[in-house]
Amino acid sequence: MLWTVPPLGLALALILLAAAFLRPGSPWVWGVVAFVVGHSVIGHKELRFLFPLLYAIPVLIAFSASALDRILSVRTWRRGIVWPLGVQNLLLLAVLATPAIHRGKEFDWHYFHTLWEASDHAGGAPVYVLHTLEDPYQVRELHTNIYRHPSIDSIPPGGG
Repeated sequence: MLWTVPPLGLALALILLAAAFLRPGSPWVWGVVAFVVGHSVIGHKELRFLFPLLYAIPVLIAFSASALDRILSVRTWRRGIVWPLGVQNLLLLAVLATPAIHRGKEFDWHYFHTLWEASDHAGGAPVYVLHTLEDPYQVRELHTNIYRHPSIDSIPPGGG
């Protein structure tokens, strides 16, 4: 829920909970519950461990949608849930589709792409990068591997 845009994550969590309560005998619900409980026992948690749940989400959403069709009128819940989430997704798509929003900022994809192209044109010779940080691929606390060419080597600050 925390990794999605707030209204979408909240709606998704409510839809999944509704499916669990409306279809408690379904093998899909039991599979998701067992998966979540099993992963809750594990001390080290990462978001990537939850990706197998993506296969069950459309099924659980369909369970909730069919129950909402029986309980409410179709127009009411679609107008109240589907349209706002659809508009939100279109707005987020428009933001992501804008070209080069990070150009000139601390994190510049074009810089990494240029490093890759320079390494390709070097013909296998090492390419040394002078950078203010220890590693040109260190962005804040994250270590990126985007366009990381094996022949790129960085020279740490101070020339060491």
